Amino acid sequence: MKWAALRGSQAHSLDRFVYQIEEGDVIYVKKGPLIVAKGAVTGPYFFDKKNRVVDPEGTPWQHQRGVRWTPYREEVSIQVGYAPNVTLVPLDARDVKRLESAAKKLRN
Repeated sequence: MKWAALRGSQAHSLDRFVYQIEEGDVIYVKKGPLIVAKGAVTGPYFFDKKNRVVDPEGTPWQHQRGVRWTPYREEVSIQVGYAPNVTLVPLDARDVKRLESAAKKLRN
């Protein structure tokens, strides 16, 4: 999908993904209200024209970054960040602490 065709929040999230996330950053993945995975960014942004990553609905994910994933054993239900309807939001130290504390409680 061309950048110009993206809606406001999509363009904002892609801009953040391409220009603001850096190698070594820790990212968390949400599925609905649940945090389901944690990963460390291992490489720079690249555009995959060969469509090697496709979601279950058949949509290719062409915007890529290398990530070393650590799946959560238990999904964590917690609201973090300041914009629940935006795909990519930066987390402050307080959000990360709350998230990691909730995940640790589930593991114990």
